[in-house]
Amino acid sequence: MDRRITEFIAGLRAAGVRISVAESADALRAIEQAGISDRNIFRLALQTALIKERQDQAIFNELFPLYFGKDSPPPLQQAGGGQLSPEEQQQLMRQLQQILAQFPPGPLSQLFQSMVSGQPLSNQQIRAML
Repeated sequence: MDRRITEFIAGLRAAGVRISVAESADALRAIEQAGISDRNIFRLALQTALIKERQDQAIFNELFPLYFGKDSPPPLQQAGGGQLSPEEQQQLMRQLQQILAQFPPGPLSQLFQSMVSGQPLSNQQIRAML
């Protein structure tokens, strides 16, 4: 499901909607909390996290059914909704920490650390990296 949401975000960006990395992460967290079984709640969670400007609402309304269909909940890409067990989460965290240790100090390392820790960078912090 994360892949489909990421593709949707890319589609919105391609259509001119400005979406930050932090807003993308917010959308994924919102869906994690809201779930996907209720289409309206799923749609509203994405809309709330991704759409900040009134003029972007029409683009969202146009693209949403193209990525998630018109009548049913969004399709799952993995059985069980893609949820990891606690053991799998710990293993993933260890692997991510090993990858992080290989990054040289700098903006990319800071961005990856932020992603691993679940603490999104502010727009100001991201701009400072560029």
